[in-house]
Amino acid sequence: METLVFVGLAPLALLLIGTVAVVAWGRRGTSGARSLAVFSALSAGWLVCDVASLLAPTPQAAVRFAQATLLWAPMLSAAWLSFLFSYTDRLTPRRRAVVGGLALWCLLYGTLTLTNDAHGLVWASWDAVRDGPFFVVEYAFTPFGWAVTIAMWVLIASSLGVVVWTFVGGTDRDRDLSWWIVAGALVPLAANVAHYLSLGPIGKDFSPIAMAASAAAFGLGLVRYQFLDLRPIARTTLMGDLREGVLVLDARDRVVDANPAFRRTFGDGAAVIGRPLSEGSPALAESVGAAADETLRVGEGDGARYLDLRVSTLTDRAGAVTGRLVLLHDVTRRRRERAELRRANADLYDANAELRARNEELDAFAHTVAHDLKNSIQGVLGWAQVLEADGPDLPREAHREAAGQVVRSAQKMGDIVHELLLLAGVRQAEV
Repeated sequence: METLVFVGLAPLALLLIGTVAVVAWGRRGTSGARSLAVFSALSAGWLVCDVASLLAPTPQAAVRFAQATLLWAPMLSAAWLSFLFSYTDRLTPRRRAVVGGLALWCLLYGTLTLTNDAHGLVWASWDAVRDGPFFVVEYAFTPFGWAVTIAMWVLIASSLGVVVWTFVGGTDRDRDLSWWIVAGALVPLAANVAHYLSLGPIGKDFSPIAMAASAAAFGLGLVRYQFLDLRPIARTTLMGDLREGVLVLDARDRVVDANPAFRRTFGDGAAVIGRPLSEGSPALAESVGAAADETLRVGEGDGARYLDLRVSTLTDRAGAVTGRLVLLHDVTRRRRERAELRRANADLYDANAELRARNEELDAFAHTVAHDLKNSIQGVLGWAQVLEADGPDLPREAHREAAGQVVRSAQKMGDIVHELLLLAGVRQAEV
Protein backbone atom coordinates (compact mmCIF):
# COMPACT_ATOMS: atom_id res chain seq x y z
CA MET A 1 0.00 0.00 0.00
CA GLU A 2 2.84 2.41 0.86
CA THR A 3 4.44 1.75 -2.51
CA LEU A 4 1.18 2.44 -4.34
CA VAL A 5 0.74 5.72 -2.48
CA PHE A 6 4.32 6.68 -3.33
CA VAL A 7 3.81 5.98 -7.03
CA GLY A 8 0.50 7.83 -7.00
CA LEU A 9 2.01 10.94 -5.40
CA ALA A 10 5.13 10.93 -7.55
CA PRO A 11 3.64 12.77 -10.61
CA LEU A 12 2.30 15.59 -8.44
CA ALA A 13 5.58 15.85 -6.56
CA LEU A 14 7.52 15.85 -9.81
CA LEU A 15 5.27 18.62 -11.15
CA LEU A 16 5.88 20.81 -8.11
CA ILE A 17 9.62 20.22 -8.17
CA GLY A 18 9.79 20.85 -11.91
CA THR A 19 7.83 24.09 -11.61
CA VAL A 20 10.22 25.45 -9.00
CA ALA A 21 13.18 24.38 -11.16
CA VAL A 22 11.80 26.17 -14.24
CA VAL A 23 10.92 29.35 -12.35
CA ALA A 24 14.30 29.42 -10.59
CA TRP A 25 16.14 28.89 -13.87
CA GLY A 26 14.17 31.74 -15.39
CA ARG A 27 15.62 33.97 -12.67
CA ARG A 28 19.11 32.51 -12.86
CA GLY A 29 20.62 35.99 -12.97
CA THR A 30 19.59 36.47 -9.33
CA SER A 31 21.83 35.22 -6.55
CA GLY A 32 20.77 31.75 -5.41
CA ALA A 33 18.37 31.09 -8.31
CA ARG A 34 20.79 28.98 -10.35
CA SER A 35 21.66 26.84 -7.32
CA LEU A 36 17.97 26.40 -6.49
CA ALA A 37 17.31 25.26 -10.07
CA VAL A 38 20.10 22.68 -9.78
CA PHE A 39 18.79 21.60 -6.36
CA SER A 40 15.31 21.06 -7.83
CA ALA A 41 16.71 19.19 -10.84
CA LEU A 42 18.65 16.84 -8.55
CA SER A 43 15.50 16.28 -6.49
CA ALA A 44 13.62 15.41 -9.65
CA GLY A 45 16.38 12.98 -10.68
CA TRP A 46 16.21 11.30 -7.28
CA LEU A 47 12.42 10.94 -7.51
CA VAL A 48 12.51 9.60 -11.10
CA CYS A 49 15.13 6.97 -10.24
CA ASP A 50 13.17 5.92 -7.13
CA VAL A 51 9.95 5.49 -9.11
CA ALA A 52 11.88 3.67 -11.87
CA SER A 53 13.22 1.26 -9.24
CA LEU A 54 9.65 0.47 -8.14
CA LEU A 55 8.44 0.00 -11.73
CA ALA A 56 11.52 -1.90 -12.95
CA PRO A 57 10.78 -5.08 -14.94
CA THR A 58 13.46 -7.18 -13.20
CA PRO A 59 15.05 -7.30 -9.73
CA GLN A 60 18.44 -6.46 -11.23
CA ALA A 61 17.05 -3.32 -12.87
CA ALA A 62 15.32 -2.35 -9.62
CA VAL A 63 18.64 -2.58 -7.76
CA ARG A 64 20.40 -0.52 -10.43
CA PHE A 65 17.82 2.26 -10.23
CA ALA A 66 17.94 2.17 -6.42
CA GLN A 67 21.71 2.56 -6.56
CA ALA A 68 21.25 5.47 -8.97
CA THR A 69 19.20 7.32 -6.34
CA LEU A 70 22.40 7.62 -4.31
CA LEU A 71 23.99 9.33 -7.27
CA TRP A 72 21.44 12.16 -6.98
CA ALA A 73 20.60 12.37 -3.28
CA PRO A 74 24.10 13.18 -1.90
CA MET A 75 24.56 15.86 -4.56
CA LEU A 76 21.60 17.67 -3.00
CA SER A 77 23.77 18.66 -0.03
CA ALA A 78 26.27 20.45 -2.30
CA ALA A 79 23.48 22.19 -4.24
CA TRP A 80 21.79 23.17 -0.98
CA LEU A 81 24.97 24.75 0.41
CA SER A 82 25.53 26.58 -2.88
CA PHE A 83 21.99 27.95 -2.71
CA LEU A 84 22.29 29.12 0.90
CA PHE A 85 25.67 30.79 0.41
CA SER A 86 24.57 32.45 -2.83
CA TYR A 87 21.24 33.64 -1.48
CA THR A 88 22.77 35.12 1.67
CA ASP A 89 25.66 36.64 -0.34
CA ARG A 90 28.26 34.48 1.43
CA LEU A 91 29.54 32.49 -1.55
CA THR A 92 33.15 33.65 -1.34
CA PRO A 93 35.80 32.08 -3.62
CA ARG A 94 36.92 29.88 -0.73
CA ARG A 95 33.38 28.66 -0.01
CA ARG A 96 32.82 28.16 -3.73
CA ALA A 97 35.85 25.86 -3.75
CA VAL A 98 34.49 23.99 -0.71
CA VAL A 99 31.12 23.48 -2.41
CA GLY A 100 32.84 22.33 -5.59
CA GLY A 101 34.95 19.85 -3.62
CA LEU A 102 31.84 18.55 -1.85
CA ALA A 103 30.08 18.09 -5.20
CA LEU A 104 33.04 16.09 -6.55
CA TRP A 105 33.04 13.92 -3.42
CA CYS A 106 29.29 13.29 -3.73
CA LEU A 107 29.77 12.35 -7.37
CA LEU A 108 32.50 9.92 -6.35
CA TYR A 109 30.25 8.46 -3.64
CA GLY A 110 27.47 7.99 -6.19
CA THR A 111 29.91 6.24 -8.50
CA LEU A 112 30.96 3.95 -5.65
CA THR A 113 27.28 3.13 -5.09
CA LEU A 114 26.77 2.23 -8.75
CA THR A 115 29.83 -0.03 -8.63
CA ASN A 116 29.04 -1.46 -5.21
CA ASP A 117 28.82 -5.00 -6.66
CA ALA A 118 32.55 -4.91 -7.25
CA HIS A 119 33.75 -3.66 -3.85
CA GLY A 120 30.83 -3.53 -1.36
CA LEU A 121 31.95 -0.23 0.18
CA VAL A 122 28.50 1.37 0.39
CA TRP A 123 25.94 -1.43 0.69
CA ALA A 124 26.64 -4.40 2.91
CA SER A 125 23.62 -6.32 1.60
CA TRP A 126 20.67 -5.72 -0.71
CA ASP A 127 17.67 -7.50 -2.14
CA ALA A 128 14.68 -6.72 -4.39
CA VAL A 129 11.40 -8.04 -3.02
CA ARG A 130 7.95 -7.99 -4.58
CA ASP A 131 5.22 -5.67 -3.31
CA GLY A 132 2.35 -6.40 -5.61
CA PRO A 133 3.32 -5.20 -9.09
CA PHE A 134 6.34 -3.29 -7.73
CA PHE A 135 9.90 -4.17 -6.71
CA VAL A 136 11.08 -2.78 -3.38
CA VAL A 137 14.87 -2.76 -2.89
CA GLU A 138 15.94 -3.36 0.69
CA TYR A 139 19.56 -2.71 1.56
CA ALA A 140 21.86 -2.15 4.55
CA PHE A 141 24.66 0.39 4.71
CA THR A 142 28.24 -0.45 5.51
CA PRO A 143 29.95 1.68 8.22
CA PHE A 144 31.35 3.80 5.40
CA GLY A 145 27.88 4.27 3.91
CA TRP A 146 26.47 5.21 7.32
CA ALA A 147 29.31 7.68 7.93
CA VAL A 148 28.65 9.46 4.63
CA THR A 149 24.87 9.51 5.19
CA ILE A 150 25.12 10.89 8.71
CA ALA A 151 27.68 13.48 7.56
CA MET A 152 25.19 14.69 4.94
CA TRP A 153 22.45 14.94 7.56
CA VAL A 154 24.66 16.97 9.89
CA LEU A 155 25.86 19.19 7.05
CA ILE A 156 22.34 20.10 5.88
CA ALA A 157 21.02 20.60 9.42
CA SER A 158 23.93 22.81 10.50
CA SER A 159 23.75 24.86 7.30
CA LEU A 160 20.29 26.05 8.31
CA GLY A 161 21.98 28.16 10.95
CA VAL A 162 23.21 30.39 8.11
CA VAL A 163 19.60 31.22 7.23
CA VAL A 164 18.60 31.89 10.82
CA TRP A 165 21.70 34.01 11.46
CA THR A 166 21.13 36.07 8.31
CA PHE A 167 17.49 36.86 8.97
CA VAL A 168 17.30 37.01 12.76
CA GLY A 169 17.80 40.77 12.76
CA GLY A 170 15.67 41.41 9.67
CA THR A 171 12.13 42.55 9.11
CA ASP A 172 9.04 40.46 9.82
CA ARG A 173 8.93 39.54 6.14
CA ASP A 174 12.54 38.34 6.25
CA ARG A 175 11.94 36.24 9.35
CA ASP A 176 8.80 34.65 7.87
CA LEU A 177 10.68 33.85 4.69
CA SER A 178 13.57 32.31 6.62
CA TRP A 179 11.25 29.84 8.33
CA TRP A 180 9.83 28.71 5.00
CA ILE A 181 13.36 28.16 3.68
CA VAL A 182 14.26 26.19 6.81
CA ALA A 183 11.07 24.14 6.50
CA GLY A 184 11.91 23.40 2.87
CA ALA A 185 15.08 21.67 4.01
CA LEU A 186 13.90 20.09 7.25
CA VAL A 187 10.88 18.18 5.88
CA PRO A 188 12.81 15.89 3.48
CA LEU A 189 15.70 15.65 5.94
CA ALA A 190 13.36 14.49 8.70
CA ALA A 191 11.72 11.98 6.35
CA ASN A 192 15.12 10.57 5.34
CA VAL A 193 16.38 10.30 8.92
CA ALA A 194 13.12 8.65 10.05
CA HIS A 195 13.37 6.06 7.26
CA TYR A 196 16.97 5.02 7.79
CA LEU A 197 16.66 4.94 11.58
CA SER A 198 13.25 3.18 11.42
CA LEU A 199 11.67 5.86 13.60
CA GLY A 200 8.15 5.62 12.13
CA PRO A 201 5.59 3.09 11.01
CA ILE A 202 6.29 3.72 7.31
CA GLY A 203 8.82 1.36 5.81
CA LYS A 204 9.15 3.09 2.43
CA ASP A 205 11.51 6.06 2.10
CA PHE A 206 9.25 9.00 1.26
CA SER A 207 12.14 11.49 1.13
CA PRO A 208 11.81 12.06 -2.65
CA ILE A 209 8.09 12.78 -2.18
CA ALA A 210 8.94 15.03 0.76
CA MET A 211 11.04 17.06 -1.65
CA ALA A 212 7.69 18.20 -3.03
CA ALA A 213 7.07 19.83 0.36
CA SER A 214 10.33 21.69 -0.16
CA ALA A 215 9.13 22.72 -3.59
CA ALA A 216 5.85 23.92 -2.06
CA ALA A 217 7.72 25.94 0.57
CA PHE A 218 9.97 27.49 -2.05
CA GLY A 219 6.95 28.07 -4.28
CA LEU A 220 5.26 29.99 -1.47
CA GLY A 221 8.41 32.04 -1.09
CA LEU A 222 8.39 32.74 -4.82
CA VAL A 223 4.76 33.81 -4.92
CA ARG A 224 4.25 35.53 -1.57
CA TYR A 225 7.69 36.89 -0.74
CA GLN A 226 9.40 37.04 -4.18
CA PHE A 227 12.43 35.65 -2.42
CA LEU A 228 14.42 35.16 -5.63
CA ASP A 229 13.67 38.66 -6.88
CA LEU A 230 13.90 40.40 -3.51
CA ARG A 231 16.98 38.89 -2.00
CA PRO A 232 18.35 40.28 1.30
CA ILE A 233 20.69 42.92 -0.15
CA ALA A 234 22.18 45.64 2.04
CA ARG A 235 20.44 44.39 5.19
CA THR A 236 23.38 45.55 7.31
CA THR A 237 22.65 49.10 6.12
CA LEU A 238 18.94 49.07 6.81
CA MET A 239 19.14 49.69 10.52
CA GLY A 240 16.01 50.80 12.23
CA ASP A 241 17.70 53.58 14.20
CA LEU A 242 19.16 55.37 11.19
CA ARG A 243 17.91 58.95 10.97
CA GLU A 244 18.65 59.00 7.24
CA GLY A 245 16.07 57.49 4.93
CA VAL A 246 17.23 54.25 3.30
CA LEU A 247 15.51 52.54 0.38
CA VAL A 248 16.64 49.34 -1.35
CA LEU A 249 15.50 48.45 -4.85
CA ASP A 250 16.10 45.27 -6.82
CA ALA A 251 17.39 45.12 -10.39
CA ARG A 252 13.87 45.84 -11.68
CA ASP A 253 13.38 48.90 -9.44
CA ARG A 254 10.96 47.08 -7.18
CA VAL A 255 11.05 47.90 -3.48
CA VAL A 256 13.06 45.44 -1.43
CA ASP A 257 13.00 47.33 1.84
CA ALA A 258 12.68 50.78 3.38
CA ASN A 259 13.71 51.81 6.85
CA PRO A 260 11.43 53.67 9.32
CA ALA A 261 13.03 57.05 8.59
CA PHE A 262 12.07 56.75 4.93
CA ARG A 263 8.50 55.80 5.77
CA ARG A 264 8.17 58.68 8.22
CA THR A 265 9.18 61.08 5.48
CA PHE A 266 7.27 59.70 2.49
CA GLY A 267 4.54 57.60 4.13
CA ASP A 268 3.93 53.85 4.10
CA GLY A 269 2.29 53.91 0.68
CA ALA A 270 5.38 55.37 -1.01
CA ALA A 271 7.31 52.09 -0.85
CA VAL A 272 5.31 48.86 -0.96
CA ILE A 273 7.49 45.76 -0.67
CA GLY A 274 7.59 43.87 -3.96
CA ARG A 275 5.98 46.67 -6.00
CA PRO A 276 7.71 49.12 -8.35
CA LEU A 277 8.76 52.38 -6.72
CA SER A 278 7.04 54.30 -9.51
CA GLU A 279 3.63 53.11 -8.24
CA GLY A 280 4.02 54.62 -4.79
CA SER A 281 6.29 57.59 -5.46
CA PRO A 282 6.59 58.55 -9.16
CA ALA A 283 8.63 61.70 -8.49
CA LEU A 284 11.15 59.87 -6.34
CA ALA A 285 11.32 57.03 -8.90
CA GLU A 286 12.14 59.56 -11.61
CA SER A 287 14.92 61.06 -9.52
CA VAL A 288 16.31 57.63 -8.65
CA GLY A 289 16.11 56.59 -12.30
CA ALA A 290 18.24 59.57 -13.28
CA ALA A 291 20.90 58.20 -10.90
CA ALA A 292 22.09 61.76 -10.23
CA ASP A 293 22.78 63.25 -6.83
CA GLU A 294 20.31 66.05 -6.17
CA THR A 295 18.24 67.75 -3.47
CA LEU A 296 14.56 66.86 -3.18
CA ARG A 297 11.84 69.02 -1.67
CA VAL A 298 9.11 67.27 0.31
CA GLY A 299 6.09 69.30 1.37
CA GLU A 300 5.13 72.93 0.91
CA GLY A 301 5.46 76.17 2.83
CA ASP A 302 7.26 76.47 6.14
CA GLY A 303 6.88 72.72 6.73
CA ALA A 304 8.82 71.76 3.60
CA ARG A 305 11.78 69.43 4.04
CA TYR A 306 14.86 69.12 1.87
CA LEU A 307 16.64 65.81 1.32
CA ASP A 308 19.97 65.12 -0.35
CA LEU A 309 19.50 62.10 -2.66
CA ARG A 310 22.36 59.64 -3.17
CA VAL A 311 21.97 56.55 -5.38
CA SER A 312 24.47 53.66 -5.29
CA THR A 313 24.51 50.54 -7.45
CA LEU A 314 24.54 47.20 -5.63
CA THR A 315 26.40 44.27 -7.15
CA ASP A 316 27.11 40.69 -6.17
CA ARG A 317 30.56 39.17 -5.90
CA ALA A 318 30.57 38.43 -9.62
CA GLY A 319 29.97 42.10 -10.41
CA ALA A 320 26.39 41.64 -11.64
CA VAL A 321 23.97 44.44 -10.77
CA THR A 322 21.47 43.27 -8.13
CA GLY A 323 19.77 46.55 -7.29
CA ARG A 324 20.26 50.05 -6.00
CA LEU A 325 20.68 51.62 -2.59
CA VAL A 326 19.01 55.01 -2.13
CA LEU A 327 20.13 57.23 0.76
CA LEU A 328 18.15 60.33 1.73
CA HIS A 329 19.87 62.75 4.10
CA ASP A 330 17.73 65.49 5.66
CA VAL A 331 19.42 68.86 5.02
CA THR A 332 16.46 71.07 5.98
CA ARG A 333 18.17 72.54 9.03
CA ARG A 334 21.37 73.19 7.08
CA ARG A 335 19.46 74.94 4.28
CA ARG A 336 17.60 77.11 6.79
CA GLU A 337 20.82 78.04 8.54
CA ARG A 338 22.39 78.92 5.20
CA ALA A 339 19.35 81.04 4.29
CA GLU A 340 19.59 82.87 7.62
CA LEU A 341 23.31 83.40 7.06
CA ARG A 342 22.63 84.80 3.60
CA ARG A 343 20.02 87.17 5.04
CA ALA A 344 22.43 88.26 7.77
CA ASN A 345 25.14 88.85 5.18
CA ALA A 346 22.70 90.85 3.06
CA ASP A 347 21.75 92.97 6.09
CA LEU A 348 25.41 93.46 6.91
CA TYR A 349 26.10 94.43 3.31
CA ASP A 350 23.26 96.98 3.44
CA ALA A 351 24.61 98.35 6.71
CA ASN A 352 28.10 98.59 5.23
CA ALA A 353 26.70 100.32 2.17
CA GLU A 354 24.93 102.84 4.39
CA LEU A 355 28.09 103.31 6.40
CA ARG A 356 30.10 103.85 3.23
CA ALA A 357 27.56 106.41 2.02
CA ARG A 358 27.72 108.24 5.36
CA ASN A 359 31.50 108.18 5.28
CA GLU A 360 31.44 109.68 1.82
CA GLU A 361 29.04 112.36 3.00
CA LEU A 362 31.25 113.05 6.01
CA ASP A 363 34.31 113.30 3.75
CA ALA A 364 32.49 115.78 1.54
CA PHE A 365 31.23 117.70 4.59
CA ALA A 366 34.70 117.76 6.14
CA HIS A 367 36.13 119.07 2.89
CA THR A 368 33.47 121.82 2.77
CA VAL A 369 33.98 122.74 6.43
CA ALA A 370 37.74 122.85 6.04
CA HIS A 371 37.39 125.08 2.96
CA ASP A 372 34.99 127.48 4.72
CA LEU A 373 37.10 127.63 7.90
CA LYS A 374 40.23 128.20 5.89
CA ASN A 375 38.60 131.12 4.01
CA SER A 376 37.31 132.63 7.24
CA ILE A 377 40.66 132.27 8.97
CA GLN A 378 42.47 133.81 6.02
CA GLY A 379 39.99 136.68 6.08
CA VAL A 380 40.59 137.28 9.79
CA LEU A 381 44.37 137.10 9.35
CA GLY A 382 44.33 139.37 6.33
CA TRP A 383 42.26 142.13 7.90
CA ALA A 384 44.06 141.76 11.22
CA GLN A 385 47.42 142.31 9.48
CA VAL A 386 45.99 145.40 7.76
CA LEU A 387 44.86 146.80 11.11
CA GLU A 388 48.17 145.89 12.71
CA ALA A 389 50.24 147.59 10.04
CA ASP A 390 48.15 150.58 8.95
CA GLY A 391 45.56 150.88 11.69
CA PRO A 392 46.65 154.28 13.11
CA ASP A 393 46.91 155.83 9.64
CA LEU A 394 43.65 154.49 8.22
CA PRO A 395 40.67 156.74 7.88
CA ARG A 396 37.86 156.17 10.32
CA GLU A 397 35.59 154.52 7.75
CA ALA A 398 38.32 152.22 6.41
CA HIS A 399 39.30 151.27 9.96
CA ARG A 400 35.66 150.47 10.79
CA GLU A 401 35.32 148.39 7.57
CA ALA A 402 38.42 146.32 8.36
CA ALA A 403 37.26 145.64 11.90
CA GLY A 404 33.83 144.64 10.62
CA GLN A 405 35.38 142.13 8.24
CA VAL A 406 37.31 140.54 11.14
CA VAL A 407 34.12 140.31 13.18
CA ARG A 408 32.08 138.77 10.35
CA SER A 409 34.77 136.20 9.58
CA ALA A 410 34.98 135.24 13.24
CA GLN A 411 31.18 134.95 13.45
CA LYS A 412 31.21 132.66 10.42
CA MET A 413 33.82 130.46 12.06
CA GLY A 414 31.71 130.40 15.21
CA ASP A 415 28.65 129.29 13.18
CA ILE A 416 30.66 126.48 11.58
CA VAL A 417 31.90 125.28 14.98
CA HIS A 418 28.35 125.44 16.35
CA GLU A 419 27.07 123.32 13.42
CA LEU A 420 29.86 120.78 14.00
CA LEU A 421 28.84 120.47 17.65
CA LEU A 422 25.20 120.07 16.60
CA LEU A 423 26.14 117.32 14.12
CA ALA A 424 28.16 115.51 16.79
CA GLY A 425 25.19 115.51 19.16
CA VAL A 426 22.45 114.74 16.65
CA ARG A 427 22.57 110.98 17.42
CA GLN A 428 21.61 111.64 21.03
CA ALA A 429 19.07 114.36 20.25
CA GLU A 430 15.42 113.78 19.47
CA VAL A 431 14.90 114.80 15.87
